[in-house]
Amino acid sequence: MMLESRREKMKLKRQKALTSRPLFMESLSCIFKSVEMKSRE
Repeated sequence: MMLESRREKMKLKRQKALTSRPLFMESLSCIFKSVEMKSRE
């Protein structure tokens, strides 16, 4: 039971972080894309 509630809290925390930091996620995807382009060259 304790583990389940903890897992739920982690999920909520993750969701909050995602919604409050869209710019952070955008920059991450941009970095990922640039890395992909470099590896292709």
